[in-house]
Amino acid sequence: PIWLFYTLNVVFVLFTLLFLFMQLTSKKPGFVFNDEGFKYKRKHIKYSEIKRLIPGQGGSEPEIVFHDDNTYVIELSWFLKKDRQEIEQIIATNIK
Repeated sequence: PIWLFYTLNVVFVLFTLLFLFMQLTSKKPGFVFNDEGFKYKRKHIKYSEIKRLIPGQGGSEPEIVFHDDNTYVIELSWFLKKDRQEIEQIIATNIK
């Protein structure tokens, strides 16, 4: 029947739009810096929580080591080399 054809097409289009929306918003890299810390991928990290920064070397991503010895990898491969170095420098100079 024709109504089934149109219903399936509408459902398919809705799922496709939802999938595209999720793909475009989930992997968007970005940093928002402020005086207390920075926001990266929906996670707010305070400078006072950071024990040290392990800079990226030879294609590896930089890591943040917290005071409880947990690590968090910062994926900077999305950025230009100049921007990666600047982000690492900002974080390293603001660690308290």
